[in-house]
Amino acid sequence: MYYRKRTTKVNPYKHRVLLGPTQLCDDDTEMVILVHSATRNIAQRAAIRETWGNATLTGRWPNNQQNGSCAGLRLAFVLGLHVDEAENRAVREEHARYNDIVQGDFLDHYHNMTLKSLLDLKVVDDRCPRVRYLLKTDDDMVVNLPYLLRLLANKKLQWSIMGPVNVAARVHRAGKWKLTQDEFPFSYFPPYESGSAYVITGDLIHELFVTAEYVPHIFVDDVYVTGILGRILGVNHVKHSGFAFWHSKPPSLCDIVRDRVVAGTKMTPTMLRNMWKQLPKAECPVSIHHFTKWLVV
Repeated sequence: MYYRKRTTKVNPYKHRVLLGPTQLCDDDTEMVILVHSATRNIAQRAAIRETWGNATLTGRWPNNQQNGSCAGLRLAFVLGLHVDEAENRAVREEHARYNDIVQGDFLDHYHNMTLKSLLDLKVVDDRCPRVRYLLKTDDDMVVNLPYLLRLLANKKLQWSIMGPVNVAARVHRAGKWKLTQDEFPFSYFPPYESGSAYVITGDLIHELFVTAEYVPHIFVDDVYVTGILGRILGVNHVKHSGFAFWHSKPPSLCDIVRDRVVAGTKMTPTMLRNMWKQLPKAECPVSIHHFTKWLVV
């Protein structure tokens, strides 16, 4: 049977953490946010540090309409290695300055995305065993942190993954995301969360990581971690509107202010900075559906 743990380890996770924050979390950390990035995406990381990621340091959100603090959050960027040692040296220098990079000893390539997602689980399991939530997201996203924290406080989730749930998604047999019959024998994936942004409850983190060593990998990381491992472990897939799918459009300023979006995608550094600049003075009557003048690329 495909959806089962093998009797012996088929993928022991041997990859090392080359770089990591001095202290990824402490006793008061509610949620660790791990942002998947590429070694060369310096501008994307800088924009996140200056905008929504900054709220994890200050504990504040710059718009009074969105009640609730952003206390108890920690953020780091997750990278692999580049083939060019000059790029790796630049990453080390960036980490020395900001102390917010987790780097694994594997090549940063889309065929290693599952290794990167498993590195998320390994680092949080090792360093933050009592954290309540892990948020995995990407470096082209904006996350509405106060809204997300209110959702989690109200739902009180356990053994759950919350995000953009895909049901009966067809397997690709050609193209960039091709999987062979040997790699995945079915025509449809099990329910899974798109990798743009999803939340894993703390009680699942260790179990997901340990189970992965007994289940053959596929390189499509969101399907593997949330779908295949999720099915084996019987996780609860919690659907809530406002999480971006790969085909979603960038959110408007008022989508964030009015809590129509939890996590928005396709955000350039310029878009992030323009949104952040306008948040403190945003006026968004409920009747307004689109406010896009800040979308300057």
